[in-house]
Amino acid sequence: LYLYVDGKYGTFSTNMLEKDKLEDFILKAIDMVSMLGEDLCRKLPDSTRTEKGAKTGRELGLYDEALENSDSDSRLARAKAMSIWQNFHESADRETFAIISEECEYSESYDDSITIDSQGFEGRHTESAFSFFAEVTIQDSEGNRYSGYWWDTTPRKDAADPAECSRKALERAVAQIGPQPRRSGRARMVVDSSVASRLVAPVLNALNGSALQQKMSFLDGSLHKKIFSEGMTLIDMARTPGKAGSRMFDTEGVATKNSAIIENGVVRQYFVNTYMAGKMGIEPTIEDISRPCMTSFIKD
Repeated sequence: LYLYVDGKYGTFSTNMLEKDKLEDFILKAIDMVSMLGEDLCRKLPDSTRTEKGAKTGRELGLYDEALENSDSDSRLARAKAMSIWQNFHESADRETFAIISEECEYSESYDDSITIDSQGFEGRHTESAFSFFAEVTIQDSEGNRYSGYWWDTTPRKDAADPAECSRKALERAVAQIGPQPRRSGRARMVVDSSVASRLVAPVLNALNGSALQQKMSFLDGSLHKKIFSEGMTLIDMARTPGKAGSRMFDTEGVATKNSAIIENGVVRQYFVNTYMAGKMGIEPTIEDISRPCMTSFIKD
């Protein structure tokens, strides 16, 4: 519960779902909020900004009904299907290295949430998840051991190959065999996809309204200015059908949209929710990015 009471604000949660107990809980929560100090920046978003089309929660194709027909045996079968150990004895690679151990994990889950507010907003988001993880340890001909891992998760059961996860884990382990020293100097850097988010995350954090309002952002005052290389374009693909992370509204119920965050090096938007917008005296956007997509970075 997010309660706005006479210019005062508080959050509460409970797992008591019996009607009489829940009513009592809410009334006591309202009494507690009434004792707090005023913060007039705490208010619901303008209702014209909220999403109107998230009725079933499945509009973006993030829920796979195949989940409903799954059981323990089928999940176990998929976990076993990930293994490459059983077929390794037929591989020519066994002359170069040996597999010491392999761990495969497979899980299925789903999230179903409904958000409503007193202005009439009602939105639902439903998303299934089929997740794989594999870790492989190998030993080369000289007795050196290396380990590699890989993971994948998708909202559609048929969108990922279970065996591919272990193959990538093995490839990452094998790639470590025979490391060679390199001369120091300047070179173009290629970042592995598994750690690429570490480069982008500090930029996205700096565009967050909280960091900007607290003067803890190196991008404060950068809106509509060219801060980065012309070759850098970062887009929020919030409404990409069938892709994990897509959503039609944020936690306030504000509608998302596909939009440029950084375009040809120019900062195009901040992520400012209703509260921070009131604090900063600017127009609100959405609270956070959904699905960042870097369309380009280097132009020769």
